[in-house]
Amino acid sequence: SEALEGFFAARRERVEEIRTAEDVVVSTVGRELYEKFFQGYTRKQWGVDPSQLSKSVTARVPTRTNRDDRYFGDSFQQMPAEGYTRMFQRMLDHPNIK
Repeated sequence: SEALEGFFAARRERVEEIRTAEDVVVSTVGRELYEKFFQGYTRKQWGVDPSQLSKSVTARVPTRTNRDDRYFGDSFQQMPAEGYTRMFQRMLDHPNIK
């Protein structure tokens, strides 16, 4: 964990004004890791370059330096037992939903 934090710290770049998703990631893990891992994935996921996405898209997602795979660091979290897709399918299948 400390080693990974140091790894990121050595690569992060100062960004004067954080305006875009690209700025958030470059200021957190540096341009090299941004280009290798984030840029292409984000283009595919959102259909636009990260330089065109709001900073809020990436600022809400923490950069992990440990093996905790939870979305938030909160003590209590819950996921639907069969996943969100199944939960929404069941909601939409309700007779009151037209």
